[in-house]
Amino acid sequence: MSVEVRVPSMGESVSVANVVKWLKKAGETVKVDEGILSLESDKANVVVPAPAAGVLQPSDLAEGAEVTVGQVIALIVDAGAAAVAPAVAPAADAPADAAPADAAAPGPAARRALEENRISAADVHGTGRGGRITREDVEAAAKRPAPVAAPAPAAPVAPVAAPAAPAAPVLSSAGSEEIVPMTGIRKRIAQRLVEAQSTAAILTTFNEVDMSRIMALREKYQDRFVKRYGIKI
Repeated sequence: MSVEVRVPSMGESVSVANVVKWLKKAGETVKVDEGILSLESDKANVVVPAPAAGVLQPSDLAEGAEVTVGQVIALIVDAGAAAVAPAVAPAADAPADAAPADAAAPGPAARRALEENRISAADVHGTGRGGRITREDVEAAAKRPAPVAAPAPAAPVAPVAAPAAPAAPVLSSAGSEEIVPMTGIRKRIAQRLVEAQSTAAILTTFNEVDMSRIMALREKYQDRFVKRYGIKI
């Protein structure tokens, strides 16, 4: 007997989230309401609890993978049943180390990113579990500069040198730079800040007043005012 673990509702208007970290590994025994993994949406972080006790059999979702509300993300199998048979048995006529044909196939979010950036899956190196292509892999491939072909020589006299390769980014002496994708919450914060600058009425006004006559009166009556009332005008 197995129990499905699904992505819970994460608030109004929230339909997708990202896997932050698996708190339990495959094959570990979990208790009821024990945290299995943490998810992050553009509004909040949520720890998904175990709906039943047993042995955890998570899916191949890697950290950073995009999931939707209601999606099955893991199975919890009865401890006795898990001890009798393995979670996934290899095919009878296939070698034990053979992987499914679509093990490295991109998920729904990665496929959308491939279509948006017009990139072939063959040109993307998958870093997910089992070589699976994630959305972050597609975004990283889209940011890489296209290879520049060396121009052909104009005449048989002297060959034209190929253009120099792009210079590597200058790194500080303290250490190398690391590009970390923004979380869902920070993406939404950035989006709201841009919207505020585009839609809010932001202006500055200046009012100029000629105070010369008032300053002259103050100077004229200052001494008498101080003698009479003990304070300055």
